[in-house]
Amino acid sequence: MGSEKIFDVAKRFASAYVNILQQPNFSIKKMYNALRGDFKKVSWRKMICNNPAPLKCSFGTWLTIHARLPTCDKLNKIDIYCDQLCILCKNEDGTHSHIFFKCECS
Repeated sequence: MGSEKIFDVAKRFASAYVNILQQPNFSIKKMYNALRGDFKKVSWRKMICNNPAPLKCSFGTWLTIHARLPTCDKLNKIDIYCDQLCILCKNEDGTHSHIFFKCECS
């Protein structure tokens, strides 16, 4: 965590203290939202959150969206060696982009 992030949190806390804690109708929700800050909405939020699918499916989808699945190229970077060829088609390297977008078998 860089020093600019720490200073940003300190500024948000000072701002929240002045704006929310000194009001007569204090709300934990208002304080939480002030400390959390603003985040842009993403298009895939409803696919992950408030979804009736099992949690392991939602988590797998989240990993896929963020390209965080342990594919062979990522495993090789952390010294876990495996065959580089795609397990499904055996034509190209088994990277995230190949498996989900280029592989003819998937």
